[in-house]
Amino acid sequence: MPGDSLTNDFDKIVADCKRLACQIVRMGMMPFSAMASQQALLDFCSRSNELAARLAEQGIACTTTTTTSSSPSTRASTSWTSSGRVLHS
Repeated sequence: MPGDSLTNDFDKIVADCKRLACQIVRMGMMPFSAMASQQALLDFCSRSNELAARLAEQGIACTTTTTTSSSPSTRASTSWTSSGRVLHS
């Protein structure tokens, strides 16, 4: 059974965060459909940035970690700040 989705359950997730005093939401794995093409990936990134900005309006930061390698020393991480700006490290 899948969990809540920011796309489909945004208001519920925000309410849950506020009730639990949670200040950060972590996005899970990118869907396989976003890996189908470069355009699909860019569309997913755009939607993710929009959701992160909406969360920021509610005072909630959004973060995700994308593993690009099995080696911990070469993993890429992307985080959204509470302002909705994308950071790469």
